[in-house]
Amino acid sequence: MKLVEFALDYPYIKEDEEYISSLMKETGCSRDEALNKFWTEIGGRKRREFDNQTRCIASFFARLLGRFNTKDTKKLLLKCVPQLQGKEIITFLGGFCDVQILFDYDSFMLLDDLSKKKLTLETLMKGIRMVAADKNWDMEPFERTYAAIIEAEYKNEWVWGKPVKSPDKKHTAKLFFKHDVNEIEFYIIVENKKEGEIFRKMILSELPNEWNYVEHLGELKWLDDRNVALINQKKDKEWLVNLPIE
Repeated sequence: MKLVEFALDYPYIKEDEEYISSLMKETGCSRDEALNKFWTEIGGRKRREFDNQTRCIASFFARLLGRFNTKDTKKLLLKCVPQLQGKEIITFLGGFCDVQILFDYDSFMLLDDLSKKKLTLETLMKGIRMVAADKNWDMEPFERTYAAIIEAEYKNEWVWGKPVKSPDKKHTAKLFFKHDVNEIEFYIIVENKKEGEIFRKMILSELPNEWNYVEHLGELKWLDDRNVALINQKKDKEWLVNLPIE
């Protein structure tokens, strides 16, 4: 089994009885309706925010780690909780491993973006070290990946797919990503052999989570010698870049 994914999770918080009672009184809704609104607007929102803001480092780590074979784990999920409950490490059928980590969500959300990245990486490594000790994993690949992220100054930037040549063979285009805490930016970069990069344009900004942006990753294609576009998977949207006349 190959370990391919890491994620940090903020489990659902305790129900806020004051909020629920107030909502029922103000709107006349049932308790079930108030609970649903609470989990959608408060509990669910916090969980989604935390997931989004930690994805840049979690996905960065997975990409740099590469292939790591295990007996029983393909995804490591760090449950970031205010209090530990029960067994700290649980491995489920199918290769999913949950690890509880003590974590202060409110303090995390007050940090600047770079500090959030640093804390995300340290929390991730804490969980990995716990699981590695429990499962007798070799820590060297993980420590190497940890050091590489620090050396990259926590900047999760990469090129998707292979560069594509223009019909006249004079230029190549590539799709470049900058994955940050609050957004992921898509850029089309055009290069030639003599000068290297000659043109760069941001074409799209999306929430920093694969669930939000993967649908855009269909095909990078030259439409002619001067125009290159990103076409989404459904082929019903495109983001066009016109190469300036030299």
